Amino acid sequence: MDLSELVTYARNRYKIEPSAKGAGFSVLQEPESGKWIAVLISSRDPYSDEIREAADIKCGRSAVPADASDTVRGPFYMESGSWVGVPMGDETDSRLVARLLDRAFELAKPGYKIVMASELLSSRKNGYSDTPLPRRGTSPAAGTDDRDAVAVPPSFISSRRPAGTIPSREEEKVPEKIAEMRKLYRQGSWQRSFRDENFYRQGKFMEDYEDDAPWDGNVTVYYPTYNELTTRQLRGYFTWRTALRRGEWGPICASLAFIYVYELINGIGTSSPQDGLDKLIAFEKNFTDSGFGDELLRYYLRLWIFDFCVVNGLDPAVAREYQDGERRGFDDALCVLRSPQEHSDAQVTEALLHFTGDRQRSSAALKKYPERCERLFAAAWREACANAKINGRGAFSACFGSRRSYHWYPFLAAIYRRQGPSGRAEYELNGNRKFSFANGEWKETGCRAEYFKKKLFNGFLRETDRLVRAYLGAGRPLAEKEEDEWATPFIEKAIEEDRLAQIEASRPRVELDFTKLGGIRSDAAVTRDSLLTEEDVSEDGAAGDAPPVTENAVPAPDAERLPAPEGNGPAPEVAPAVPYAELLTILLRGGSVKDLLAQRRLMPELVADGINEALFDELGDTAVECVGDDVRLVPDYREDIERIMGKDTQ
Repeated sequence: MDLSELVTYARNRYKIEPSAKGAGFSVLQEPESGKWIAVLISSRDPYSDEIREAADIKCGRSAVPADASDTVRGPFYMESGSWVGVPMGDETDSRLVARLLDRAFELAKPGYKIVMASELLSSRKNGYSDTPLPRRGTSPAAGTDDRDAVAVPPSFISSRRPAGTIPSREEEKVPEKIAEMRKLYRQGSWQRSFRDENFYRQGKFMEDYEDDAPWDGNVTVYYPTYNELTTRQLRGYFTWRTALRRGEWGPICASLAFIYVYELINGIGTSSPQDGLDKLIAFEKNFTDSGFGDELLRYYLRLWIFDFCVVNGLDPAVAREYQDGERRGFDDALCVLRSPQEHSDAQVTEALLHFTGDRQRSSAALKKYPERCERLFAAAWREACANAKINGRGAFSACFGSRRSYHWYPFLAAIYRRQGPSGRAEYELNGNRKFSFANGEWKETGCRAEYFKKKLFNGFLRETDRLVRAYLGAGRPLAEKEEDEWATPFIEKAIEEDRLAQIEASRPRVELDFTKLGGIRSDAAVTRDSLLTEEDVSEDGAAGDAPPVTENAVPAPDAERLPAPEGNGPAPEVAPAVPYAELLTILLRGGSVKDLLAQRRLMPELVADGINEALFDELGDTAVECVGDDVRLVPDYREDIERIMGKDTQ
């Protein structure tokens, strides 16, 4: 677990953000009391030049499991005995850190104090008194260790029960099945696998258990398991689950809803993997979509449904539906661009534009001639894929890299008993991504976004747009860039093929229906016989053979004059006089000119064209672009525009 994951957990669970206090130093605070609960530290190792991350958490030593002493140390930055230090990295147990942060958040709430257990016992006889915190500069090793520190709300002393009494929630009779389940729990290591095994063992034992003791309370537990719940909470959960299995959906707190999802992904309460998938999808529809669950539950549920399909070899179409939207779009576009000859012009062009954002979509050529541009863009990419060699690699590999394999860990942030198929297994998700299992490990193979050569790819699209604009006479010409010249021959070939296709399409054609030739011959024979005289008729009464009528007797039409190629169309409209300096000043300050354009009844497209025309001699490229009813600045030319205007726009 690294610091970014810790921040994400704090944001999702407590709606808090880190506050920077200096270079490489920020803190998390409890929102009501303002107390610090964690200090996040990031520094560069002067010897290895690596970034080191750590966190000081104010949870008290009593919150640290005995078997976690190798991970949790004394604080790195803070000097109070209430703080512990945790080095952050790949080996850091995220569940342990989350539990420590939960404890720190609870201790920081208004009204809570950290006191020593020995003092608490004394306060029951002599009255409560605060335990002073250690002096600044001391450490737990200096005699101020708080391994037995506990959090005490102010109401604890006044609500003390008489000696010998038992809390009312413990007076309830424990069902025999639940009592037996608790006995199955095995004390041991804090390791994730040990906890997952405990959950699976107890869950399979309670797989068919039913109860009738409703409970509508709330419990907040990170990575909830049966063993962390009271008897009343357990009975409430099993009562809710009993009703759910009968089709009676109702609300329950998020922590207990997570337990039900954990059961399904572990195969608890399911007859087969397909049955488990059906129940997970039904839970999304009938629980989260019905407003019972929060967005965090929905996020993890969809993530785990995808993992469930892969691990169990279920329908890839369902897995693709639940795949992360950004990764699905990336994969879909790459599948098209890898084999452009197998897809339509529109599909190839859409895949190309997927990686460029709105800027390329606003091209004047694409707006004016969308179908022609789709054909040209797709043809240019097909030519580049087939013939380009960039540092010994084809266009696709040079832009997106090769497929690579790396470890894949399913069901992150879930209670899941690690298991896999017997033997080797492969799961083909799509043309870019596949998963494989061997030697007890999962691996994912595919092109990854971090290897995408965005500059090279954008250069190909920009050069295509430049040459297509010149060919179709659409919009202003774009300036050439030397680094994009590698793509020019393939684009020019696509344009030349399109030009020849347009010439061929413009030729007049004569269509012959050869099925009618027989009728034409018969009619000609009748006409001939009616014109013959008796002397022309032979002795046997048959007419002489007439010259044969051939199928090629129709003369070819004269070549007609072909239309001139496109490119000399009417000049683009010129925007009316507008306050360009005023608009550019607003844009340079990060503002929007949408309202100003509407107020002055100016068309955004004409304004953008006017500004670009005015700056073209200086920049040789588009300075602003039209997006809907607004005009936006192209970030690459901010400094150039500020220089041209000659004023400070801050």
